Amino acid sequence: MNNRNLKEVTEVYKIIRTCLEHIYGGDTYMCRVLSVQLRILLCDALLSRLIPNLEVQSLKSIQHDESNPLNSLGMAFELRRYWNGIEDSQPLLGNKLLPLNIWIDQIVLAYPVPITIKRMIKLLAEKQGGAHVDKDLHPLIERFQGIIFGKLNLGEMIIVGLAKIVQQLIFQVLSNEIHDQNDTLCLLKPIQIPKSCYEGTCEVRNLLMI
Repeated sequence: MNNRNLKEVTEVYKIIRTCLEHIYGGDTYMCRVLSVQLRILLCDALLSRLIPNLEVQSLKSIQHDESNPLNSLGMAFELRRYWNGIEDSQPLLGNKLLPLNIWIDQIVLAYPVPITIKRMIKLLAEKQGGAHVDKDLHPLIERFQGIIFGKLNLGEMIIVGLAKIVQQLIFQVLSNEIHDQNDTLCLLKPIQIPKSCYEGTCEVRNLLMI
């Protein structure tokens, strides 16, 4: 395994952990930073360079009815809003393993137009202020920002859900590479929602159909 690629993936992974920690703390603007890290890993192929034959569990299939978009399924995520105001996005996973280059071409949002994981990440990283801010707001970004489930808007919810998949995936890779460094692994464990979330009620919305 290439040491430079491993170092770069580890650094990006640490940023993803920090972003999720801040987002769970209410700092949703960190989704901008998160989108850039996903772009580096998935769209710029850093993760593929580290593990060329990597396979990832699919998302649940999203259908798109072009004759009647209102009959289209929404997105393969479940929104969880806890009693203390913390929000989380849980991916709804399928039963297939896909090569990474095919995984990022899955449809992640069906309406108003089908959008792949790759296009979603690039839109948010390049158009919504992750790495660049256009003079005029992109119509799809405007739509994402207009659908708010609480603190997280549509685009932010998808980015958080994707980041959780990537976070767990990279941790497994790091566990295999530095399995003899238990102290380091403990410091790199994936960020989870605070334990206090489980002390009260949780509102769950399955968004496969919206």
